[in-house]
Amino acid sequence: MTRFSTLLICTLSAASVVLPLQMAQARPADPGTASTEIDLSSLDLTSAQDWDTATKKIRQASHAVCQQLQDENWLFMSDVTDCEQDAASNARDSLYDLRDQQRTRCRNGHVLLALSARK
Repeated sequence: MTRFSTLLICTLSAASVVLPLQMAQARPADPGTASTEIDLSSLDLTSAQDWDTATKKIRQASHAVCQQLQDENWLFMSDVTDCEQDAASNARDSLYDLRDQQRTRCRNGHVLLALSARK
């Protein structure tokens, strides 16, 4: 029973991984700031294809957020590119952490599944 519960928790944790940035409309924040969330829960960041998909979503979200700041006159047109690069760089750091978490969870899940299959 304990093995099953641990496996279930590991599976649910891995299934609910979300980077704190979901690709939707940027939600209001403090004046001169903008943020958004990107839902990456369906991606396996250990695969090259899903990693590329995640980085593409980050680039798109970075563009949208920085464009919003420019539209609201918080950024000059010439600063948008730097803003996008900074936003993408910050999100990429979180993406690496998320990938490490997925690797750890999957490794644990496979071990637990193997132990459960023997019994």
